[in-house]
Amino acid sequence: MDDETFHFNPELEDNFQMTAQSLPFQVQSWTQLDDVKQDRHFRQMVMTVFSNSQNGTQPVSQLVELLALTADMNTASFTPSFNLNDMAMAKLSTYSGLYLYGQYQQVLSNSHLSEKLKDRFSNDTQAFWLAHTDRLHINFNQTEHVANYLQDVKARTGRLTTLSAMLGTFLTEPTMDYALVEMIGAIGETLGVIYTILVDADNVAKPEIFRDQLMTGNYSLLVLFAIEEETQFFTDFFHQKTKPTADQFEQARQLARMTGLKPATDMAKELIDQTKIDAKNLPEGPIKARLGELLDQLTELCTEKDA
Repeated sequence: MDDETFHFNPELEDNFQMTAQSLPFQVQSWTQLDDVKQDRHFRQMVMTVFSNSQNGTQPVSQLVELLALTADMNTASFTPSFNLNDMAMAKLSTYSGLYLYGQYQQVLSNSHLSEKLKDRFSNDTQAFWLAHTDRLHINFNQTEHVANYLQDVKARTGRLTTLSAMLGTFLTEPTMDYALVEMIGAIGETLGVIYTILVDADNVAKPEIFRDQLMTGNYSLLVLFAIEEETQFFTDFFHQKTKPTADQFEQARQLARMTGLKPATDMAKELIDQTKIDAKNLPEGPIKARLGELLDQLTELCTEKDA
């Protein structure tokens, strides 16, 4: 996968770039927009699936991206060798994130969203930040289980795609029954989990990213499956007195690829199949058709990873 994998309403990205460029220069200097472009494009695609082409220019259309950008400035990970310069940079990033969060709250407050959806955004935002706290508690935890991983992904990435799906739906059909909007939100959450698993599968082929994940204690699904299968190797790897060598990192990566790739893509396929079943409850129309096309695309990506 890359930045061009997912197709979305280009007005969403154009509006996002305008929003980012209007930020104070102190904040702009800390926004790494290209580093998170693929994640943003996937959320924009989820929003596109559940909305129409006229919604990309509205300020409220950037609500989820403001929240995501705030989180990108306050990542739930860190490197063990944290020096004074790193601490100063982290504080500067945090202050910029607080500014962005204020912008998010202002857009939400001034929006024409229904009170139910505003409440949902407020409650999910609080849970979103708590999930980052929970993530910090399980970083560097070699006893983390697949269930912990899924809970974390649902609570962070999945929550953002939940809100993207619900926002797109409301902007297109503001009178839609709220129970149906919530069901669409649940589908959005699952799409976020599937996407994260596929990103993990991509990253096992990228030695530098794989190494950084291990060094920050942010273990991918493939690594968790590998730890279950190759327990002794990873016990020795994580508990040695010196930093692992380049050869040891490469061996760990190969083990993650060999033992973790298939169960990870199998899990993604199961989630896609379940989402196809859930999608049958949606009314016939463009939304259901676009969702079907996205699920077919995700299935193809899984198949490519298995090849």
